[in-house]
Amino acid sequence: MELEESIDSKPISSLKNFANKIAHYGKFTLESILNVSIQSFGIPLGINLRGQHKERELNFTERVIQNSAVWTVLPMIAVTAIAYLPFGVPFFTSNILFRGGSFIKNLRKHKTEELEAAGQYSKKSKTSNYLKNLPARFKSSLKKLPKKLAIHACTYALVSSLAIGHYTLTQKNKQEYKSKDVGVNVQKFILENENKKYQFYLLGEEHIYNYSSSFYVGKLIEEVDPNFLLTEGINRTEYKKARLWKKYSERAMALAYDIIALGSDRAYAEPSEICKNKGIPIKCLEQVSELNKGRGGLSNTAYGVIGVAGTTILATAPAAYFGAVPLRYFDIPYLKGAEKIILPGAIHNRDKLMVKSAILDINQDPNSTYLIRGGKAHCQGMINEFSKYGKLTKLPFEFEPK
Repeated sequence: MELEESIDSKPISSLKNFANKIAHYGKFTLESILNVSIQSFGIPLGINLRGQHKERELNFTERVIQNSAVWTVLPMIAVTAIAYLPFGVPFFTSNILFRGGSFIKNLRKHKTEELEAAGQYSKKSKTSNYLKNLPARFKSSLKKLPKKLAIHACTYALVSSLAIGHYTLTQKNKQEYKSKDVGVNVQKFILENENKKYQFYLLGEEHIYNYSSSFYVGKLIEEVDPNFLLTEGINRTEYKKARLWKKYSERAMALAYDIIALGSDRAYAEPSEICKNKGIPIKCLEQVSELNKGRGGLSNTAYGVIGVAGTTILATAPAAYFGAVPLRYFDIPYLKGAEKIILPGAIHNRDKLMVKSAILDINQDPNSTYLIRGGKAHCQGMINEFSKYGKLTKLPFEFEPK
């Protein structure tokens, strides 16, 4: 009889342990989300973000949960702060106050410790000790690497499943056109050169299209009925001439754009796809340079930056997806003038080459109507370049889909 009671109690005990674990990890998940949210504002807590409970070491599952909270909540908060000013002002103000105060406090503490240690340890001995301990630190990091990679892989898988679930659910929402959500601008020009007049439309875009932008451009193409689409980019045949690492950099950044497009609900048809479906010829304005075996106007440094940026986004793709989610509700910030700071050559050199290529195409059939497509950062530079080829006149143009 006692043996039967013991056997019967085992499933109950196992079920109870399972329920306790579910409760523990559920509570831990909520705590992690709350901690990431609070600490993103720079507000100090008695709990460390990376090692939540200081009195004990987190287990594998807890670290995956904690990293997953960081990968989902933190990117959404950061992007919302950039894209939505009423949220961004208190966010950045809070970080400046709390993190600035903490930095000053640590700086004073460091100076005090240096004064106390004066005469006991020289800078030379500190450097010597650091170099002496370097092999041991490297060995320790190498030993922990498999576990860190496993945690990263599990976090990647968990957050990816959340991203797929989110995308699947939100895609069921019915879309409708809203003019305020259109992320493109269109300008109409006449270029006079050697007694000839060329008419073209310059379309400035964000490279990824939400429903309203795609709907607008589709109706615009119906209205304008261009004979040709001249687009920023390289065609696939030309692309094969590039060096392997530059192909990888371009591909990594293209995939990064796809991830951001999915997260921000901007994965709708863009001009090339629309024109292709309508049978409108498409010509790419960029070629592979024979000199550096990469996109003309892009230096090796620029390719390196693009490759690193693309690889980083792919290595944390689910986090990039959730970082793009706030852009479903807010416009993508257009940082006008940023091209003057970030790789200016990658912008302005390409402006020259694209316009030169466009002029060659337009000269072949000056009586046709052209739709020229480029990123918003290129528009003003391209207008400046077109004006070098003759008298450029901007014509009044307004369009609203019916």
